[in-house]
Amino acid sequence: MMNRRSNGWVIPALGIGLLGFALYGYNEHQQRATLVASAMNGLKGDYHGLTYEVEEMQTDVAKALAVSLPTAQTRYLQDASRSATAARVYAAKLPINDWPDGAALSFLDRVIQSTTADAQEIARTKRWTAKDRAEMVTLQQGSTALAGKLRAGQGTLLATGAIKAAPTTTSKTHSGNASSMATALSNADQATRVYVAQNKGPLTGRQSSEQGQDASRLDQGRAIAPGQAAILVEGFLRGQQGQLAQLKPKVSRLSASYGYPGYLVTLGMSGKAPLVYATVSAHGGHVMWLTQEPGPTSGHVWDVPQARQAAVTFLRQHGFGGLTLMTSSSYANSTTLTYAPMRQGVAMYDQPIHVKWNLASGQMTSYDATSYWTKDWPSFSLTPKVSERTAVAALAPDMAVQGARLAVIENPSGQQVLVYDILSHRQGDTYRIYVSATTGQVVTIDKLTKVGDLS
Repeated sequence: MMNRRSNGWVIPALGIGLLGFALYGYNEHQQRATLVASAMNGLKGDYHGLTYEVEEMQTDVAKALAVSLPTAQTRYLQDASRSATAARVYAAKLPINDWPDGAALSFLDRVIQSTTADAQEIARTKRWTAKDRAEMVTLQQGSTALAGKLRAGQGTLLATGAIKAAPTTTSKTHSGNASSMATALSNADQATRVYVAQNKGPLTGRQSSEQGQDASRLDQGRAIAPGQAAILVEGFLRGQQGQLAQLKPKVSRLSASYGYPGYLVTLGMSGKAPLVYATVSAHGGHVMWLTQEPGPTSGHVWDVPQARQAAVTFLRQHGFGGLTLMTSSSYANSTTLTYAPMRQGVAMYDQPIHVKWNLASGQMTSYDATSYWTKDWPSFSLTPKVSERTAVAALAPDMAVQGARLAVIENPSGQQVLVYDILSHRQGDTYRIYVSATTGQVVTIDKLTKVGDLS
């Protein structure tokens, strides 16, 4: 009888014990998987941070070699030293197996030492010796090779085990890297503005012309009702959206985060996600930006020259002339064109308009003229105080100059400055070097991966 009673509770107890053990094992597995995932994410973040800082270091060294003024050389070498130091911190946390004998770490140490020493020496003597400069050329070449290796390997190193994560190791995030990346991205694609008009005729506002007019703020135009905003967007898209008649508009007021009063207009089929998003200013009725889903392929893939011609025609149809093409870049089936408005023969780089064209459908898929409408014309004279020849002298002697023109840009402090935009090349690298047309000093440098348009 006792054995029978024991069997009655032993079997359920064993079952509960096995279930508890299984749950414990499952929880242990889940915790371990979470730790491993967290560690791998941390390592990926460190690897991307390393890649970014090495690319910044290579760019800063190249900028130092591109200029002749000691103050500019010192500034860019100091920037390179900071980027190399940040890269060194990231690299030290990554167990990368295919870097024998700590070659990457010793190289970064060499860059830190050389850039720091050269910056101090140039600041003291106001000259960069030929020997030190030649060594920096070698370091730039090594930086380029290292950046290429990192960029090529970032998709495979983690997957193939070249970077191995300890399951209990995690890495902290680095907000400074994100801030630097945002700054770097903001330097890409300088340009422009557009005047957008309704079919019934132009509205009050700024106009693109050689003579120019006084700047008009967004609150100085005619007040626009919500229904008019939808009509303006539909007119803006005429000829660009094949199913325009079937789309239903929806209009709402913009939140304060947009920085200007206006309306958000969406167009779409009933019950489906919108195909078109656009914003329209509440005064003047200016289409600030617009994006739309590309339509079906046209059966003929456009080339970039065709897209440029279509973009020029599109802008002229909306009342814009006197624009100059700044840059064009292509990726997959799209090309992005950046234009600058002209004023008294000077290109306004700080007031951009960007137009993106889908080469498969032959459609404009995005447009942005926010900077044009929200920024003013310069209040200072657009007559340079130094000659183009003096500005070119700010470049290193081995820089091959392709062309130069006057432009207005924003300096790192956000102020408008008149500059010479000098397009130049050195050892396969392409630069846009902005030299103040007032002082002859280098304001900033954009190092390009491809030659941009300077027309």
